[in-house]
Amino acid sequence: MEFNHINDCWNYLREAKDYDDLYNRTLDLPRWSGDWDITRNEYNECLVINTVWNDQYQNYEEQQEDFDIPWPIEQDEED
Repeated sequence: MEFNHINDCWNYLREAKDYDDLYNRTLDLPRWSGDWDITRNEYNECLVINTVWNDQYQNYEEQQEDFDIPWPIEQDEED
C-alpha cells in the first residue's frame, strides 16, 4: 500500500481484523506519519494514538481513534 497522506495511514489501520493485525499494521506505517501507540480504552477495546511533530508550530500533535477491536487479555499481563 502507498501512504501519501495521514488519512491513508488511518484507513489502512481501519482494515485490521484483530489486535495482532492492528499492531503489525502500525509497524508498516512510514516514519513521517509519526508514532503509533495502541492502548486499551474504557470499553476494553483498542485505542490508537498517533503523535507527530509539527514543524510549523514547533509542538507535538496527537490524534486518537477508538477501534472496535477487543483488547487482548494477554496484553494486561504485560502492563
